[in-house]
Amino acid sequence: IIKASVSVRIQASVGMQLLLEAGQGGDLLLYVEASLTVSVSVKINLGLFKITISFSFKASFRFEWQLISQDSAAHVDVLAMHRIFESLVDKPWNPEFALQTGLDSKLSSIMTPEYTTVWTDKSAVGDPWFAVSLTMEYSADPSTATLDTLKPFETTAAQMLAWALNGALGLESWDSEIDLDEINQWNQNPDLLVGGLTYETLIEGLGNMFTLDIVSLPPDDGSLADEEKEDKYATVFPMLPFLRLSTAGRDTDLSYLFSSKSNVSQEWIDTTLQSYFSELYTNITTEGSNDQSLAAFADTKVPLTQMMFLDWFQAVVRSSLNAVLTQMQNSDTQSGKPSDIYLAAVKSGEIRNVAGQMAQFFRSGLRLPQTDGM
Repeated sequence: IIKASVSVRIQASVGMQLLLEAGQGGDLLLYVEASLTVSVSVKINLGLFKITISFSFKASFRFEWQLISQDSAAHVDVLAMHRIFESLVDKPWNPEFALQTGLDSKLSSIMTPEYTTVWTDKSAVGDPWFAVSLTMEYSADPSTATLDTLKPFETTAAQMLAWALNGALGLESWDSEIDLDEINQWNQNPDLLVGGLTYETLIEGLGNMFTLDIVSLPPDDGSLADEEKEDKYATVFPMLPFLRLSTAGRDTDLSYLFSSKSNVSQEWIDTTLQSYFSELYTNITTEGSNDQSLAAFADTKVPLTQMMFLDWFQAVVRSSLNAVLTQMQNSDTQSGKPSDIYLAAVKSGEIRNVAGQMAQFFRSGLRLPQTDGM
């Protein structure tokens, strides 16, 4: 590690507004506003590349609740949206949803090896330990981005958002129209937006949309000076549950699927783990207790890698929707094509912020509370 730095800043406000309209009485608006700035940067010198794992992002959130009279037309609209939300709780995503026009079906993930040390207690001598993470590249300077130049993370986020809007709004493609009010409503109900996405559907859908190459870093043979090495910017990508780890040359070689390890209880995931996530100051946690989110096991045990894989993609959807909403609000866009608005969000840095919010999935996996099965 060449350099590491962390910075966090949080601001929040709660307020109420009385809205008076001529001849129509008054409405009471309750709102909560919060802004969060997080910057975490880790630079690692590996081979021909200098990998910068950057989690810098700045996010603003505003949630509104309008207390209105029963005869207001807006009240009817709110009730209609609630009925739509309720109907989507059990609505599965369509795994046959097509890759959107202009997006590259070939993705890549960079494998980044690390060495760390494990101590059994404070006085013990530490044991050397090898850890491996997967990362996914995003644009270092997205201001001139086009659909043709999107990096793998930006492509993944674009497709996942379009897939979510297909289920939520019935959009056949991301060249259909979206409305600011609709996006705002879904942004305030993010868990319902992703509630119908199961692990099985996610795997099937991704298999129809993308191919993924895992790229290893070349060894540092000393032929290039540090200043001559290429800088790449990447966020964390979750370990693939169906990936097999195999070794050769050990006294006792290893060979197993990642999904066979760390089978933990569903109750622990829905309670302790989600509480732990909420302490990371991100907007990408779930409320838990979603029986459809993970594969069912007779002994209520779930592979932790499977849960984290699903949670990462759900987090990308929730945060990307918020980024698109922020872009529409900042540019005073009332409606438009998701493809155009998303590209504008990439150029303005909003999607780069989404990459930063994946700090929840920090390198080498989270340092999680201990539980049986890990």
